[in-house]
Amino acid sequence: VEMMRKVCDYAKANDILVAIEALQPYESVLVNSVEQLKAYLDAVNHPQLKVCIDFGAMARVNNTIQDYF
Repeated sequence: VEMMRKVCDYAKANDILVAIEALQPYESVLVNSVEQLKAYLDAVNHPQLKVCIDFGAMARVNNTIQDYF
């Protein structure tokens, strides 16, 4: 979380956005569901951090596009 804040601060200074997505459990241990993604976004709490959707990871944990909204 601390490192992502630093990345987002750098991104803000350079007028770019940072995207994160939930990945399947064999791909990452950081964020694997929309619920974990929300918790991570809340922890980082930075306006430069945005979400994109990995549809395979979404389907694997039975999340829906509506869950992301």
